[in-house]
Amino acid sequence: MNKYFENKLSYQGLSVYFGNNPKFSEREIHTYNEVMFYMDDDTLFLTENGQKTLKSNTLLVVPKETYHFIKSPENKSFLRIKISIPDAIINKTPIKDFFTQIITIEDLNENIISILTKLQQILKENTEKNAYYAYSLVLLLLCELSCDTKSQNSIKLSQEKGVISFLLSYISNHLAEDLTIDVLSNEINYSKSSISHLFKKEVGVSLHKFITMRRMIHARNLIKDNEKISNVHLLCGYQDYSSFYKAYLKYFGYPPSSEK
Repeated sequence: MNKYFENKLSYQGLSVYFGNNPKFSEREIHTYNEVMFYMDDDTLFLTENGQKTLKSNTLLVVPKETYHFIKSPENKSFLRIKISIPDAIINKTPIKDFFTQIITIEDLNENIISILTKLQQILKENTEKNAYYAYSLVLLLLCELSCDTKSQNSIKLSQEKGVISFLLSYISNHLAEDLTIDVLSNEINYSKSSISHLFKKEVGVSLHKFITMRRMIHARNLIKDNEKISNVHLLCGYQDYSSFYKAYLKYFGYPPSSEK
């Protein structure tokens, strides 16, 4: 019998996952916001801003388009609830400004624990009624998180920066500049082969793929903020529009002009 399990409910674009499968992807940039509740020790939470070893029963808040991943030792299973929340839902609530930075909360109040417990209970059965119930509980959870001043004052991500955190941060802050392996190697005084191997191992994608991913998401945000498309490629590190156009079309499946 498979020792892993996954339960999921979805309603109007919001989804709630409960399971322990280590193969469930935790290494990506999402177009939606996340709230994650981790119930096991020895998992490393790594972002562009730093890293933190999670204690059991830690809740994370991750804004959309923020690169992060959870690393479990030896790919072991770890139990968690993962809530994906699109902007369309958050923008209808009074707490739309809550998702502005990555935060961790270790000291959860009784109301939050009660909501998370109910989510676990109803996720056992995938019905429309339970999906709506989960949707309602998530809205209640968001309100509780935004109102819990005690937790908000204690939610700080460790600023400890290893090689990978430094690279993630450097890339995201220099998207318009040259980001070849030679440049990165000089920045951290590592050999090119060591950087490539370590990045692939720790982040789960190649260095080139990560840089492309960050540039494409940055380009999309610039276009949505009314930046001239003719200028976007330069702001994202592409010397000519043709190369940028091809990369954008391949990544999103549609041309940059479609964002207008």
